[in-house]
Amino acid sequence: MSSSYEYCYAYGIFLDNASDSIISDNVISGGIDFYDIQISYSSNNIISGNKIYGLNKDISYIAISLDVCNNCIVSGNHMTNHEFGIFIFWSDNNQIVVNSIKNNENGIIISRSRFNKVKQNNFINNDKNAFFIGLSILNKWDGNYWNKSRTLPYCIIGRLVIFSPWINIDWHPASEPYDI
Repeated sequence: MSSSYEYCYAYGIFLDNASDSIISDNVISGGIDFYDIQISYSSNNIISGNKIYGLNKDISYIAISLDVCNNCIVSGNHMTNHEFGIFIFWSDNNQIVVNSIKNNENGIIISRSRFNKVKQNNFINNDKNAFFIGLSILNKWDGNYWNKSRTLPYCIIGRLVIFSPWINIDWHPASEPYDI
């Protein structure tokens, strides 16, 4: 009996207009993909306990993407070897808490999104841990571990518009990584 191995070339899990859903305890690994978990035009979803491993940063694009999603919880996930660990676009009032975001080109990108809470995550060995753009200045960053022990606040550099640099601040960075 022979076996075959197929790659996913677009999405691992894709939800569109699917509110009040739960995506949990999945292992997504080794695909040549665009999005491992993509949620669009949805609200009140929970993404938790997933292990998402890309082959490498050059061919594994986004581990978790929220695109026009509100009031979602992204918690307890492990994301490794992607161009983007988490990408949030036009999405408000989400909670990104207690995730391991490791060895990605970009840990988290927030674009045109407000009132999101990014709290108690491990950002480890990413080329760039966090970035925001497009009036994404009203997000709260708190208690994240930023690749090494810190006692001083951690600055997240972003841009309001293309030529206007701005910063957000994690006022209480963690001194050691969380056990996730």
